[in-house]
Amino acid sequence: TAPAFPRPKRVTLNDLDPSDMTVLGQLFVTYKTSVGRRERTTAALEDAIVRFLQTPGVPSDPRSLSADHLVAFLASLWKRQLRPSSVNHYQRGVNEWIRWLFKRGSVTWDFTREVDTVRVPSERMRMVTNDVMARMLTAAIAPPVKKGRRPCRERNVALLRLMFDTGLRR
Repeated sequence: TAPAFPRPKRVTLNDLDPSDMTVLGQLFVTYKTSVGRRERTTAALEDAIVRFLQTPGVPSDPRSLSADHLVAFLASLWKRQLRPSSVNHYQRGVNEWIRWLFKRGSVTWDFTREVDTVRVPSERMRMVTNDVMARMLTAAIAPPVKKGRRPCRERNVALLRLMFDTGLRR
């Protein structure tokens, strides 16, 4: 996959503009990679930052960032009808980046504390009832419907028993 940030082939620290948000995003992802964060994690952080920077109204100068920009970003995610867990994921990524910006002095204050963290409701899974389990076992043991088809009865029964005996019933 192509990186979300445009990356020049050769860049020195003198070439970087410390007030450019895209550069700061690149530096943050590079920093997280250098301290041992997994590629999947840094890709998720990069995605969150890119989405944040693409939010209308987000300034290009980090010193102009405020809690209002973070709230606008979260509102744009809710408008896209993302699940609460996805919005929470993006918020945590952007919060981590903003806290990093604060530590290195690119923003004057850590405004992430002013914005409530998106709550993720716990999902209640419906459990498979004993009646449904009995019907599934009966269907697995039943003879084939058409001639020539030979279902793997033993395998099906073994999988169902594994599910039922170990509690994998969601």
